[in-house]
Formats: sequence, structure tokens, C-alpha cells
Amino acid sequence: MNHGLNAQSDPTVQPVPASVVETVDAADVTLSNPRWAVIALGSNLGNRLETLQGAIDALGDTPGLRVKAVSPVYETEPWGIEPGSQPSYLNAVIALKTTLPPSSLLERGHAIEEAFDRVREERWGPRTIDVDIVSYAEVVSDDPTLTLPHPRAHQRAFVLAPWHDIDAEAQIPGHGPIAELLADVGLTGVTARPDLELHLPRVVVSLFTADESAQKAGNGHVKQLRPAVLAGIFLVAGVLSWAGARLWNAYGTLPGVPLAAPIVLAVIAVVLLATALSLRGRLKAQRERRPGAKGVEPLMAARAVVFGQASALVAALVAGMYGGVGVFLFTDALDVPARRDQTWYAGASVLAGAAVIAAALFLEHVLKLPEDDDTATESPSHA
Repeated sequence: MNHGLNAQSDPTVQPVPASVVETVDAADVTLSNPRWAVIALGSNLGNRLETLQGAIDALGDTPGLRVKAVSPVYETEPWGIEPGSQPSYLNAVIALKTTLPPSSLLERGHAIEEAFDRVREERWGPRTIDVDIVSYAEVVSDDPTLTLPHPRAHQRAFVLAPWHDIDAEAQIPGHGPIAELLADVGLTGVTARPDLELHLPRVVVSLFTADESAQKAGNGHVKQLRPAVLAGIFLVAGVLSWAGARLWNAYGTLPGVPLAAPIVLAVIAVVLLATALSLRGRLKAQRERRPGAKGVEPLMAARAVVFGQASALVAALVAGMYGGVGVFLFTDALDVPARRDQTWYAGASVLAGAAVIAAALFLEHVLKLPEDDDTATESPSHA
């Protein structure tokens, strides 16, 4: 009996529309090949700068999307209405790489607008936030739901000027280089605001759970190193190593302590310390909103912490082993001249291991520091 299924003979099976196949294929390509996209942001209600930064942070918190550049801020007279009938806009442009297809990126933009209470009562009405996809890779589409590139971007100085600031070589498909478009449009009605700054998405490092009970329950993203555990590993390894050294020496020749051990541990300690200082500097620059500040990506922080924790565990084990051997050499074989240098190497290994552990704990401390909640505000004269 043939138990196979013949799809062509099944009357309930309908052919998949070609448009659906194309959409699925396009999404599959996008997932394996992140694309560049440019998004324009604008706000003329409420605390405009805070809202713009909130939109950038929300975009940065989107899976499959990474904000790579944030433009300076420009103040612009409202477009398409009588002058003075609405508050002026603050505008900015961001460049990002994403694995999201254009339709999903559009949905995310609309979700952010709704989160900031965007009201769509009139076409040129005031708004808390406007999130517009200006371009997506080299895609050209006349889909009325999402026209790419944005049909009026090439005419708007408040898009071209900030975009030019972050990518002077950029081009709008079908319209040419933005530098030439900006020269044609001019900067009438658009004013740079160097006193206002936006930054890359604010990263709140929440790798650790401060609540002890939550940590025990496994609710933290990454469990912190416990000095007591490291001390226990060191002591157990030391006692076993000391006993093994005595036994080995009684029935044979005890091998020497390699000089490479303290050197390797010292190098790891230096790498961990440099990483911690670099991350601390990035976090500080980000909190202070310094121009060009690089954020700390969660994946970067997680990798650094995992490397530090693994290094600390290995260092505790190695330092304990050589510490036990060092104690044996110091108490039972120090009268042998050839063993004196070995004792120094063992002691240096213990110190280098302690340095690795200290650097790993410092790295965790850096990434455990809370972000300052110092949201930027505008001056009253421009609010």
C-alpha cells in the first residue's frame, strides 16, 4: 500500500502566491545578510530631545537591529504649514544595520511612535515623534505602504543635512548623492543645534542581579563570581597539590615549576584590567553624552564577563596548585639550591593568579555600576 502523499492530487492544497514566495525569499536573504538603513527622526511636542533619544534607545533595543551612527541635532520650521502655527521641530538621522526586512522595520517604527503617543489627526499636524525610513540598502519600491527611498527625502534639508553629517558619501537611489541634493535644496529654515546632543542607544548593563535571592534562583542573566568559591578552589587545589608534591618527592623526582605559569597569568590579568578600564571609559563617555561616544553592547559585555569568570576560575585552580607546591618546597626542600628558584616561581604564580581574580572582580564591578539617570533636557528658550 502506498502511504505517500501526493500534494498535487489533494484538492485542499492551494498553490502559494508568487508574491508570498518572493517575500519569504527576501526575508531569508536579509536574515543572513544585514542591510544598512537610514531613519529620520523628528519631534515638535513635549521634551523633544528626550523623545528623540528615547526613540533611538528603543530602536537600539530591537532584536536584529544595531544603531551605528547618530547625527547632530537640527532645529527646523514645520513643513507644509503656515510659519509660526506650530512649534519648531528637532530633527536627526540615524544609520543602522539590521536583519529585519523593511516591513518589520516599518512596524517597529510605528510601535515606537505609538509608545510615545504619536497622534495622526492631520497630515502636517504636530507630533511627539516621527520615525521615517528614508532608505533601506539599495531597495527601490513604490509600495504605497512603504515607498523606498522616502519619496520626499531628497527635497528636505532637515533630512539631508544630518544625513550628510554622518555619511557625506551617501546617495539616494534614483536621486543621486545627498551632498549635491543638499547643495540644491539649501539650509533655509534649518538650524544646527550644537548645544543639543544625541548619542548611541543607552545601554543599561543588567548582566547581574543585585538581589541575592534572585541570583540563587537563577534569575540573573549572569551569576557573579563568589570570592568564597574562588577561595575554596584555591585551598582545595593547594592542599591536594601539597600532598601530591610530598608523595611524588618521596617516590621520585618532583618536576620543576615552569616559569611560563606566572607569565601567562600576568598577561591574562593585564588583558582583563585593560578590558575593564576600556568598558568603564565607554560607559562614562556614554553617560556624559560625549560626541562620538561608543556604547557598550550587551553581547560585548557578556563575552568580557564570561572570559573574566573563566580566567578567574582557572587562575584560582592554577594558583592553588602552585601554591601547594611552593609551600612544600619552602618547608621541606628549601635547603636544595636548585629548588629555591622553583619556590620563587610558585610564589609568583600565586600572586599572578590573585591579580587575575582581582581584575575579573573589577570587571564585574564596572559592568554592575548603574547608569546615571540624567536624561538630557532642552533649554527653556527652545522647548
